[in-house]
Amino acid sequence: MKLRNILMALGIAAATAPAVLAQIPSAVTVSGLDNQIYVGYVYTKFDYELLTSQGDQVITTSGVSVQYNNRVHDHLIITGLFSHGSGALAGQQLTTVAAGGGFVQPVWRLEPYGQVLGGLARLSSTDDLYLSSQPSSSFTYILQAGVDLTLRGRWGVRPIYIENQYLSYGPNRSTYRILGAGILYRFGSNSYARHTNGR
Repeated sequence: MKLRNILMALGIAAATAPAVLAQIPSAVTVSGLDNQIYVGYVYTKFDYELLTSQGDQVITTSGVSVQYNNRVHDHLIITGLFSHGSGALAGQQLTTVAAGGGFVQPVWRLEPYGQVLGGLARLSSTDDLYLSSQPSSSFTYILQAGVDLTLRGRWGVRPIYIENQYLSYGPNRSTYRILGAGILYRFGSNSYARHTNGR
């Protein structure tokens, strides 16, 4: 009997969920749009040093980060991220694919945010970093914070964001420090159009 009641409750919840969600206003950015694409520069500082003729030098990479954000509620965002960077010191290349969510709080035309992402990272080099002669993959999680600024219409900038990226490389794991900045393009979804047309 208990199982039957549970199944009935789940069935009712599943049947009514779309109607309930349809009543929730679409969450939007300051620009009035609930999706955005970010493209920008990313600089990564490894917690790894190489001994060179000039002394110990920290491994770094520079490259590009692409992020997609969807505002699922007034203060909640879902994010997908792809980044790739390279450096000359050890022929190092770091590629990261991750997804997650976070919190945003609009203030005037600014939108400070913080988010947590998880995914996979792939590291390769010509200098056997972390005593590996082959490209190596690692689960990674990322803590990211930054601020977005709406400029005009659909366009905006992310003047700065910072990250701590945690990986399983090395005997004590690794923490990479990341700094980035770039531009934003925003657009509405079908969900946004339905809600605004109904107002």
